[in-house]
Amino acid sequence: MKIFFKYFIIILSFGNVFGQKNNNVELIAYNQSVCDETSDPYRIKPRIISIKQSKDTLDIDIGFATTCCLEYIPQIKFSTDTLYISYKIKDEDLACSCICCYSFNHKIKGINSSKLIVKLYDKIIELSNEKYKTYDPTFTIIKSDTLNLTDKYGRKQGVWYGKNYGKYKDDRIIALIHLFENMKIKDEFVLKTRLLREFYENGTLKSECYQTENLELINCRKWKKNGQEIKLELPLTAVKRDL
Repeated sequence: MKIFFKYFIIILSFGNVFGQKNNNVELIAYNQSVCDETSDPYRIKPRIISIKQSKDTLDIDIGFATTCCLEYIPQIKFSTDTLYISYKIKDEDLACSCICCYSFNHKIKGINSSKLIVKLYDKIIELSNEKYKTYDPTFTIIKSDTLNLTDKYGRKQGVWYGKNYGKYKDDRIIALIHLFENMKIKDEFVLKTRLLREFYENGTLKSECYQTENLELINCRKWKKNGQEIKLELPLTAVKRDL
């Protein structure tokens, strides 16, 4: 979703008040976004979102997570091809008890470096299209099946066997499962839709029903091993199962 920005222009005459002028380097404009509620602040990584150089003016967007509801005033310093950025809080009493993702746009005059290093609170940040921290994916191969997969964001995906038994999508469990000895899914209960599905050992769908809150199975269908659907003359009787 699009992030909408709340803009406020820093007039040049306020430069010295905010400490923006430093060795002929001057912050001439600054924009702070509103809280981006679509992003996870606990997985976000501090980064340069975009950076453009036009003659002696640098246009740089920075993103990171910080305390909600506050107005942040940038403090800049430039020395030996390194841009140091930190922020002061205008009024700490306005702080909310939450963390949110923000982006900050700075237009800085007086910087023209082909080897620019940017430090946010004295830590180097880099230009990246990835807003979240990334990791090497991990997985386990059991009987030729890939299980216990984590993606590049460290989130559980697919079938997990062992301590975190179940079927996952983006770190959230979406189905309760049982497995055959060959690690193929024997049955699964989809939590959101309450769809109960059974499979043959070769992976072919055996049956599916929707389970009501009273454990009644409704709208059932069954198939043979070859995939041919079996016509049901009578509705299946509800069976209470330990999922």
